Amino acid sequence: MDRIEEEAENLSSVGHFDRNLLPRYLRDYLNNAQVAEAEIREAVETGSLHRLAIDSILGPANKRMTVEELSKRSGVEPSALRALWRALGFVDSGVGSGLYSEVDLRAVMALKPLIRTELGKEIAIKLARIVGSSMARIAEAEVVAALVSERSGPTSTVTDEDNMHQELADRFARFTVRTVSVVPELLGYAWLRHIHASASRIVSAQDRNMMGSSLIEVAIGFIDMVGFTALSQQLSAKELTTVVANFEALAYDTVAELGGRVVKTIGDEVMFVCEDAVLATEICLVLREKFSDEKSMSAQVRAGVAFGPVLPISGDYFGTFVNLASRIVNIASPGTIVVSDAVHDIIDPLEQFDKFALRSRYIKDIGYEQLWAVVRRGELSASEVQDSSR
Repeated sequence: MDRIEEEAENLSSVGHFDRNLLPRYLRDYLNNAQVAEAEIREAVETGSLHRLAIDSILGPANKRMTVEELSKRSGVEPSALRALWRALGFVDSGVGSGLYSEVDLRAVMALKPLIRTELGKEIAIKLARIVGSSMARIAEAEVVAALVSERSGPTSTVTDEDNMHQELADRFARFTVRTVSVVPELLGYAWLRHIHASASRIVSAQDRNMMGSSLIEVAIGFIDMVGFTALSQQLSAKELTTVVANFEALAYDTVAELGGRVVKTIGDEVMFVCEDAVLATEICLVLREKFSDEKSMSAQVRAGVAFGPVLPISGDYFGTFVNLASRIVNIASPGTIVVSDAVHDIIDPLEQFDKFALRSRYIKDIGYEQLWAVVRRGELSASEVQDSSR
C-alpha cells in the first residue's frame, strides 16, 4: 500500500487518530500554526485536510477577527479597512464575518501612519491596487507549481480522493516551509532595486525632455508570437505551457540584460519600455535572433516599436505612442521588426541597421504613419524585405 494511502487509512480510523501519523512536514506545519487536534481530526474525517492546511497559513482559525474587531484593535475605520481590502483584490467581508487574522492586524498597523489623512489614504489605496495585482499573479504561479504541476507528473500515484487531499495538504505544507520565510526577503530586495531603477529611468527621461509634466518620452516595444492560436490547437497543454514559459523567459531575460523593462505580458505578447529608440530596436533584433535559435519555439516572432511621450500610471504606460506600437506589431509580418517614423529618424544615421521603407499605413485613431522594416546591416536586400502591409 502507498505510504500516503496507509497514513490516511490510519488517520481516518475512528478512535485511532494520532497526529504523529501525519507526514512530517504537514505535522510540523500544523503544529506551528497552532491547529487544535480536534480540527485536524474533523478535517481528516471530512476529507478537508488540504483546505485546513491552506487556511492555517493565516494562523489559528479560532483567533480570527471581524472587520469591526480589527478596526477596534487597530484604530482604523472599518470603511478604510474595507477599501484597502478591495484594493488588494480580495472579496469584501460581510458584517460579523471572522475573516481577519493577526497577519492582517500587523499589516494595518504598519500602514496606519500612512492612512491617517485623506491624501495618505489615497496613496495607500493606489499602492494596494498595484501590489495586490502583482502579488496575485506571483501567488497563483507559485501555488500552481506547488499543487498542480508536480501532482500531474509521473511521481503521483495516489488516486483515492481522500488520500489526494492529504497529499495536497502535505505539498502545501512543504511549499510554505520552504518558501514563505524566503519570499518576503526576495520581494523586499526586488522592490528596493526596482525603486532605484525606475526612479533613475523616469528622472533621466524627464531631465532629457524637460517636459515639466507627468509625461515622459520613452521607446515602447511589443513582441508578439505569431500563430499562437494555431499552435495552441496543435500542442498538448504541457507542451504549450513549455512554449509560453520559454517565450516569457527569453523575453524577460533579454530585455533586462539589454537595459529595458518588461511592463507586462498579454497572452502571447510582451510589452517593454526603455529610454531610447536605438536600444528598443536592438532589443527586438536580439529577441528575434534568440527565438529563431530556440529549438523549443516552433513559432516566429514579430515586433513593433514607437517612440514618444507617454503617461506612466501604476507601473503601466498609456498614450498615443503605446497604441501606435501595439498597432504596428499587429501589422508586421512574421519575423519582421517594424518601427515608427520617429524611431526611424533616430536610428537612421546608425550604420548597424538597414532600414527599408514600407508603404504608409493608416493607423486607427492615429492617422497615416510611415513605417520602416529594420534588419542588421547586410542581412537582407530591399527585395527580400516583406512589405508588412496586408
